[in-house]
Amino acid sequence: MAEEALPLHIEGLVEDGDAIPEPSSLEAVMTDADNRDGVAILVAARTGARKAVRINVTLPDDVLQPIDAFAEAHGYTRSGFLAKAAEKVMALEAA
Repeated sequence: MAEEALPLHIEGLVEDGDAIPEPSSLEAVMTDADNRDGVAILVAARTGARKAVRINVTLPDDVLQPIDAFAEAHGYTRSGFLAKAAEKVMALEAA
């Protein structure tokens, strides 16, 4: 799921006005003692810039709280999660 998570993370950084960090080299990742038991993989990130558009959405609190909890637990921003959920529903409906 890294190929899905990385673009959403980058999108969240952009939405929040944070800088997108430079990719780490394989050597830097593998020399970190915390990564010695891990497996390094390369993950491609979309390079085509997509314009983010700010919108105002109103949701009931009892709907928003579980959305935020799920998004945070799975490494999504609220916007990234809602966009991904909408894309999945639309793909299911189109099939």
